[in-house]
Amino acid sequence: MRGAAVDAHPAAKPQAPAVLEALENTCRSWRATAEAQHAHNWAPGTHADAPA
Repeated sequence: MRGAAVDAHPAAKPQAPAVLEALENTCRSWRATAEAQHAHNWAPGTHADAPA
């Protein structure tokens, strides 16, 4: 993401499609990570059936 934005600035020409694609890819990867972490956080632990 950062590379696409940095490349677009000195070129002084619109690089919006490349920047947008990089942003979408970044969001896609972070969403997958967040969903996996959420599932992990809510999964029952090893002692879920043990009395309190």
